[in-house]
Amino acid sequence: MDMDPLAGGAMKHGKKPTVRQAKILQAHGMKSKDWLIERESEEKIVAVHRYAPTTRVISKEEGEQDNDRDMFSVREL
Repeated sequence: MDMDPLAGGAMKHGKKPTVRQAKILQAHGMKSKDWLIERESEEKIVAVHRYAPTTRVISKEEGEQDNDRDMFSVREL
């Protein structure tokens, strides 16, 4: 059963990012030690900030770059 990573539902507890996930977060200018991974699908990672009420959905697919250092698109909820 495929679940949409943006679909509503109960909030899950975040987990420490793996090395691969940490590299993706760092590619977006995010400090991996400050973020927990709530869920991950083939296309997206949903990250929750450890200390602030902030959630970000990060696309794993390479797309149009907004600037030179940003390899992935990031959308803040």
